[in-house]
Amino acid sequence: MNEQLPSTQTNETSLLSENQLLRAERDEYRSALYAILWQSISPPTEAEIASAEPMDPWFGELVEELRQSTPGR
Repeated sequence: MNEQLPSTQTNETSLLSENQLLRAERDEYRSALYAILWQSISPPTEAEIASAEPMDPWFGELVEELRQSTPGR
């Protein structure tokens, strides 16, 4: 019954390392998913963008990014 428990710092370091590995794996899956989804999504047309209603302050930036990502521009 005299077993030593791992130190808190070692345990914390181990958890942080595992967390980083899991986040990296998640990011790989996320990137792959977005790549697949992006293949089947066509950019919005000018009419769709013009008819969209702003929802938050960041909406204008999003519209501009979409316009810049539209092929042929």
